Amino acid sequence: MRNHLLLIGVILATSGAILGFTASFLVSRRWVARATLEGAEASASRRALEKESLTPMILQSLSFRPKLDFTPMDELIEQIRENCAFSAPAPNRLTMEFTDDDRDAALEFGNALLHRLSDLAPGAHVTEPLRVTETGPTRALFTGAGLAAGLLLAAIAWLGFRRQTVSQ
Repeated sequence: MRNHLLLIGVILATSGAILGFTASFLVSRRWVARATLEGAEASASRRALEKESLTPMILQSLSFRPKLDFTPMDELIEQIRENCAFSAPAPNRLTMEFTDDDRDAALEFGNALLHRLSDLAPGAHVTEPLRVTETGPTRALFTGAGLAAGLLLAAIAWLGFRRQTVSQ
C-alpha cells in the first residue's frame, strides 16, 4: 500500500509541474526597455510624451504604424503614454522605461524615445544604455508552483489515507 501512495504522490507532483509549465504559456510576457540619461530634466520626459513628439515616432515605427489600421492615433498615443514611465533617481538624471508585450516593439520604441529625449535635452548623454528585460512570472516559477501544488495534494492524500487506516 505504501508503494501505491508513493506512486500517487509522484503522479500528482509530476501532473502539477506539467500543468504549471503549460499554464506559463497562457501568461503573456511583458518586456521593458530601460535606459538612463545624465543631464536630462523631467521636463524633457513630458515633452517627449506630447502628441507632437509621439506622432512622428509612431508613423516611423515598424511595430506601431500597422496598428493605425485598426486603432485611432489618439488611442495609440494614450496606450504608449500608459506604457511609458520616467523617474529621476538623482538631479539631472532621468531613467526611461517603455513596456510592451512584444520584445522587438519595446526595443524599437524605447530606442525612439531615447533619441527623442536626447534631442529634447541637448548635452544629455546616456549613462546606462538601452536594455530590454522580461518581467513577470517565468516558466520556472510556474513549473515550481505546479510541482508544489502537486506535492501538497499528495501530502493531503497521504494524511487522509493515514487517518483512515488509524481509525480502522
